[in-house]
Amino acid sequence: MGSRILFYAGPQDMKELNAFVRSLGVYLVPPSPEIEYSDDETMLGRCYISPVPKEELRTWGHKTAWYQDALDPIISFERSVYQPPYIRPGDIYWNNDVRALAAQTKPTFQKIARWIRKNWPKPDGNDWHYGPEASHLVFNKGVKATSMVPGVTFNGVSVVPD
Repeated sequence: MGSRILFYAGPQDMKELNAFVRSLGVYLVPPSPEIEYSDDETMLGRCYISPVPKEELRTWGHKTAWYQDALDPIISFERSVYQPPYIRPGDIYWNNDVRALAAQTKPTFQKIARWIRKNWPKPDGNDWHYGPEASHLVFNKGVKATSMVPGVTFNGVSVVPD
């Protein structure tokens, strides 16, 4: 069983988190070499954090090639997405199933988790950390915190509103 940190982040919060992650000297990579990486979380919600560039990652899959945390040192990064009037949560998951790979990614995960805990508090009775912008959007502007955001691509599947 690995470890994860859960959060809500507005667009500015995500920029700050992405900048912090990059400051650690790691790479943000798409979930597959067939998908173009984008810093725009509405275009690519899920990506990976890796100590090696995507060109050095191996893929798994028959019809579509995907990066896999059982093959390479990667940390799953589901980014929070704000699409008014909704905000979808994000999470960063560190998998420790393969000890040698987990040893390579654990320090990075711990630094990111520490940064989030320090900078984004959890409201009382809540399991999610909130970036300053997300906190303002949800608690002051009435933005709905939801697990799916209509019209936003989620791992290649577009969610269509009713």
